Amino acid sequence: MTEHNPATNKLTEIAFILDQSGSMESIKQGTIEGFNAFLSQQQEENDKYPALFSLTLFNAGINEVITSEPVAKVSTLDSHNYRPSGGTALLDAIGLTIDSLGKRLAETPEPDRPAKVIVAIMTDGEENSSRQFTWTQVSDKIKHQSEVYKWEFLFMGANQDAIATASRISIDRDSGVNYFQQDGSARKVLRAMSASVQYSKRAPRPQWSKPSLQEIMAEEEAKDQSKQ
Repeated sequence: MTEHNPATNKLTEIAFILDQSGSMESIKQGTIEGFNAFLSQQQEENDKYPALFSLTLFNAGINEVITSEPVAKVSTLDSHNYRPSGGTALLDAIGLTIDSLGKRLAETPEPDRPAKVIVAIMTDGEENSSRQFTWTQVSDKIKHQSEVYKWEFLFMGANQDAIATASRISIDRDSGVNYFQQDGSARKVLRAMSASVQYSKRAPRPQWSKPSLQEIMAEEEAKDQSKQ
């Protein structure tokens, strides 16, 4: 891939890496509903802010379900195509997604490449099943894509210190947030992710003017508290 130059178009590439390990069963419904709400929002604004979408589901194995499809054509999740089971190969899911997406973009003519690339990661457990990538390898990949090609990474984690995990793989601390293993919390963190993606799609570079994922999550928490 050549050195990054911001494209003149408004196309955004969104890659979502979603945990499908057995522990996600307890928040399966909230995750499905949150994902579908996120997808609906991206589709509603697609005419003005077009996007390509990729989805990687992972447990002990990796399943690249969708690869750079126009977001308008992406189908929702349900209990048939999202079925939690098995372990957590978090590092392999991230490493393989970055490699796969990077290869597709490298093979895309420069005028057709997206202006922005956003990679969002959601997990509720700690790494325990990866065989292909180490923490250092994934950290190096994320650092390279962030610094050279200006990819944006978001990390949402439950049952762990998500901020520390994000930092360990070179994701900015402000782009990592914790959520609880509850349906309502899963829906909330996905609302925050969706809002962050929308900010990024609208914001010109450089991106320091947009709220961090942590700030957006805090706004979602405040909204919930005001309703009580």
